[in-house]
Amino acid sequence: MMKKFTFGLTPGVESLLDEFDDSFTLNDIQNLLQVAINYFKESYFISFKPNKLTTLVTDGNDNIFEEILLYIPENIWMIQEESEAEVVVVAMLPSEY
Repeated sequence: MMKKFTFGLTPGVESLLDEFDDSFTLNDIQNLLQVAINYFKESYFISFKPNKLTTLVTDGNDNIFEEILLYIPENIWMIQEESEAEVVVVAMLPSEY
């Protein structure tokens, strides 16, 4: 059975895109989403932490899944909620939780 997929950005993430429009773009958000989808089987909560010019991908409990070559200006969380008919993923800043 196919499920409906919805992806949302909080105002905080949108403001990062506006503020860092040359160095952090929607393409970067798409890359983060693709990485998160790979790890949602491990955890419904994926944390991206800036590490100079790379980003650490964790489960929020400091269990590191991988380090990716991508700059992000600050921590970004992606949280997945799933029902029988739908999958919802929201990208947010920790301050918005």
